[in-house]
Amino acid sequence: MYILIFFVLEFQMNLTDDDSRASQLFSLLARENHVMRMFMIGNAETLRDTPKKQGLNIYSKLKDFYKRLYSAQYMTLAVYSKDTLDKMETHVKDIFSSVPNNNFPRPVFDSQKDPFPDVSFHKIIKVLPVNNIHKLWVSWACPPVGDLYKTKPLDILDALITHEGKGSILSLLKKKTWAVGMTGNISFDGFDFNSTWSWFLFSIKLTPEGFKHYREVLVIVFEYLRMLRENFKSMTSFYEEQKLIAKTNFRWREKIDPLEYVEKVAENMHFFSEEDVLTGRSQFYQYDEMMVKSFLDYMTPEHCNVTLMAKELEELCTVEEKYYKVKYCMEDFDEKLMLNLQNVEKNPELHFPDPNQYIATDFDLKQVKEESCTKYPVLLKEDRFVKIWYKKDSKFCVPKGYIHVHLMSPVTYKTLENATMFDIYINLLTQILNEVTYSAVMADYDFSIDGHKTGMEIILDGFSHKLPELLKAVMHEVFNLETTEKFYQAICAELKKSYHNTMLRTDELCRSVRFAVLEPVQWTYAEKCLVVDSLSEDFVKFMNFAKEFQSKLFIEAFITGNFTPEEALSYADIMTSHMSGEAVPHDHQFKLLLREVPKSSYYCQQYSHNLSDANSTLAVYLQSEPGTIHTNCLNQLLQARMKEPCFDTLRTKHQLGYEVYSQNLVTNGILGMSIVVEFQAHKFSMLEVDNHITKFLEDFSTTIDDMTETEFSSLVASLIVVKQTEDSNLGEEASRSWKEILEQLYVFDILEKEISVLRTISLDSFKSWFKQYLPKEHRRISFQVLGHTEQATTTTADTGYKDIDCVKSKGYPCISDKNFSNIKHIDDIETATSNWTILPLTKITS
Repeated sequence: MYILIFFVLEFQMNLTDDDSRASQLFSLLARENHVMRMFMIGNAETLRDTPKKQGLNIYSKLKDFYKRLYSAQYMTLAVYSKDTLDKMETHVKDIFSSVPNNNFPRPVFDSQKDPFPDVSFHKIIKVLPVNNIHKLWVSWACPPVGDLYKTKPLDILDALITHEGKGSILSLLKKKTWAVGMTGNISFDGFDFNSTWSWFLFSIKLTPEGFKHYREVLVIVFEYLRMLRENFKSMTSFYEEQKLIAKTNFRWREKIDPLEYVEKVAENMHFFSEEDVLTGRSQFYQYDEMMVKSFLDYMTPEHCNVTLMAKELEELCTVEEKYYKVKYCMEDFDEKLMLNLQNVEKNPELHFPDPNQYIATDFDLKQVKEESCTKYPVLLKEDRFVKIWYKKDSKFCVPKGYIHVHLMSPVTYKTLENATMFDIYINLLTQILNEVTYSAVMADYDFSIDGHKTGMEIILDGFSHKLPELLKAVMHEVFNLETTEKFYQAICAELKKSYHNTMLRTDELCRSVRFAVLEPVQWTYAEKCLVVDSLSEDFVKFMNFAKEFQSKLFIEAFITGNFTPEEALSYADIMTSHMSGEAVPHDHQFKLLLREVPKSSYYCQQYSHNLSDANSTLAVYLQSEPGTIHTNCLNQLLQARMKEPCFDTLRTKHQLGYEVYSQNLVTNGILGMSIVVEFQAHKFSMLEVDNHITKFLEDFSTTIDDMTETEFSSLVASLIVVKQTEDSNLGEEASRSWKEILEQLYVFDILEKEISVLRTISLDSFKSWFKQYLPKEHRRISFQVLGHTEQATTTTADTGYKDIDCVKSKGYPCISDKNFSNIKHIDDIETATSNWTILPLTKITS
């Protein structure tokens, strides 16, 4: 029963995923009685209702399936341990010898090849999405490629077609403001890559303007394919370049999480020969020109499928798919479109990628003086413009590095308009850099840009040889932002869609409401939605904002890895070389504060913005106090003890929802706990879920009260073991140190300090600490986002709630629930919180 419920819950949680919904439509294109025509996930109808009507015992069928396929000859095993091979072999024999072997032959699907005949696959599918998106899929049903892993013909074509540098499809589409993103779909398993077929698909994220010109977008795609055929000799050098990059990456690959590693190895053992288990997924072994050419020649308009997703297609999408209830329609390619695609001309703006200048060739480890090899980061430079932290890697000994940069400015969150323009700036800059630095990304470098209330965070990583070149490219674009007004407006439109789509997710909406209530200055997605349209019409205002940001900065950075102190200082010069305005001391930046929740119990309820979604989220927030290292350790112990029974009680026993978890929260230095449940509105009411959480906390109180010294000592010891776990790679170490710098805490030995504190905490103090979260003492807010049942949809639609642009009250209209009449209602966020105390700025440093 539990298995069935979890399958159903997983399907329900997946109902709003537009990619899953569109993928399901492809089963309708498969041949009759083919395995690919089946419903691949399962829901209440297919796993319970239909079998019941047919007199089938689904549990008996599951056991038969288990006996037939859960057998030793079908299984692979990977073990990761510090023990000797002899000890590992002994353990494996002891543990796994009892796994049964039924000696049945492995199932094969040789008769199931070619599931998608052209007559059915060659269609234009138009889909009405849940989210506000404009997306174009172009795909081909290719033969299976599992046995071609050494040559990887589809991988190399995918790398070319989805390239984002100059001369690429995406670069040209951006220039026309028709698209802002493009991704491929290469894997080794699942619905889209198996022993019957390979789904070669790439997805283009269109702008609203690009949606109007999707036929011209398709022309550009086939112009690019023509270019590849005409310049096919260049394929060899591109393949060799990819081969060199993959080989270098494998040579210097760092350790990953052991569990993730053994999962991947065990999976690889199903696909690759024994000698290629570790390399088969990533390496390019040998170039097979004829094989690549055969796949490229297959990619013609006659074999192609086009899938288009947009809200504007609502009137055309009149057919409803059986399981996801997705609205769609299917059309043949019209004669004019086919002629245009079959007779594309040469486009001079499309060409093969230039040779990659970011491929590293120097892997020597830098030697530094002994005093420069420190355990923790050291302050290398500080002046009125910049503060530079440095740490030489002497542990992992890899020719790699990380550069973290925090561009702090008081203008980023000064007003609602500023906060929205800063989001535009981040998105616009990311789009520009995706093209400028794409060769670096291909060469296994990486960068990310994120916006915070305090400013812009930039993270670069990769081989130390060419990392300075990437830093120069990124900093140049940050301080020399150049774009057209048309592309700026396209980014504004995409950002508004992103705000809208984020609010459609009940978990994200619930989280946003929590911050709207707790933080004194918090501009919500809904509020930003209200101003982004007017900002899109004022390009000059945005450019002036960008200049103001660039002129009022303080830079704090952390450089770690295979660098000398002298090199680190030179990278600081790269960062500051563009600065020409006034310096803003870092202690003058935006202050991250939090409201104190009064001692009482509140609820704040919203409707989900997705009228067709029953998914709901309830998050019970329990606020504590400004944290210290000691009290934070108490809260961590509490979470360590609560995590498993919370999941077991609310998810496994009561089956409230698929996502159930507790959290230890540190919000702007203020401690707290949270219990989150994502559930279905037609299965449980908000009151039922809230009552279950209350009852769990009451029962958990007994668990804490009954805890023995032995049990408590074991709890403390287990948390200490976690904190003593060594970093697996340079990236983990760098992230931990950067967190201290980004939050301006600088307690680089925080783990050692926490371990020392944990050894001093008593059972009595632990029991006393938990009492603040119980009804007599608690500061409790139940944040609730209510999904829609069929009965409630009409009522909420009548209020105009479907239009997010009309929402008020910090962007979120609160609703009243008579079931919660015994606790205080936050009916208007600004009014309800206007007299709450704002807690002092808190940094957990001691």
